[in-house]
Amino acid sequence: MKTLIVTSMGALMLASTGISGGDVVHADSANATNLQKGTDFATMHYQLSASEDISKFAEFESIQAHIDTEKWTANVMEDNPYKRVILFSDEKGIPQYKSIYVKETTRHKLIDFHKGLLVNKVLDESAANGEQNKDNDSNEHTDTDEDKDDTANEDQDKENNATEDQDVDDFVEFDMVEEQTDIDDDQWQVVEDNDHKRVMIGSNEKGQNQFKSIFIKETNRLKLIDFNGGLVYNGILEDAEDSDSQEDQTVEEESVEIDDFVEFDIVEEQTGVDEDNMKVVENNPYKRVLLITNENGQQQFKSIFVKETNRLKIIDFQNGLLFNEVIDG
Repeated sequence: MKTLIVTSMGALMLASTGISGGDVVHADSANATNLQKGTDFATMHYQLSASEDISKFAEFESIQAHIDTEKWTANVMEDNPYKRVILFSDEKGIPQYKSIYVKETTRHKLIDFHKGLLVNKVLDESAANGEQNKDNDSNEHTDTDEDKDDTANEDQDKENNATEDQDVDDFVEFDMVEEQTDIDDDQWQVVEDNDHKRVMIGSNEKGQNQFKSIFIKETNRLKLIDFNGGLVYNGILEDAEDSDSQEDQTVEEESVEIDDFVEFDIVEEQTGVDEDNMKVVENNPYKRVLLITNENGQQQFKSIFVKETNRLKIIDFQNGLLFNEVIDG
């Protein structure tokens, strides 16, 4: 593994110009102060990083499972009782990956600056207990503003964890996300969800990250980014109706016969199944989902009709996507 490299501009400047402690005393006071600050920072950063061997860190195995640590130069940018941040750069010094390890929750995130989030998980706590106890014993402190900020970040991580249990296809933006990307709900992961925005990462069947979805809740703006092709969608979605109106519409439409649905003829044609074997499992102002079974009651097909765009998808549980087109209303 490559040795950690730390650039200390202040130290280089002192070495190249031959400035000594005595020279600083006789220099202009403002310049002397600035130089001293630069030197202090460089020394502090050097002491923080230069002696670190990342292979001993609790998150090292998680990092190594996703990137070749021998290929990149590792630099510990931050290491305190709360979290550790490591940058992995190429031979030109350009950062390629960023590792963030939250010590109290043992949550590890690994970000590819080109493809997005690679890892976002809680590591085995037993693997991190030794390091955590060491930090706790050697870093007694009082709460500062920085401590409070770190605690707030950890609370946010916990909030993000809670959203992982939600069904992404219930999100107001999901229909548009699915339409623009053709990626099913099973392949989307919520990486951030707070009062202001929700961010999801969509991967292909091989688990490779392909799309990033950013939904701004206050304005209902949705952005979709293709990691290979750039921005694919940037628009404001219609406001979500209140829950009462959604329930009213659902009840009203449930009283309609399935063969009256606009998508029924195509569903019947594509599946060869009549309405007696179709069941409405979801029906709201945004989409309608039907499950279709065979004569033995085994589920065979799923139809998804997006009402705003009139897009119909039919999925064969055995062979995958069967139909995906915008139909006449």
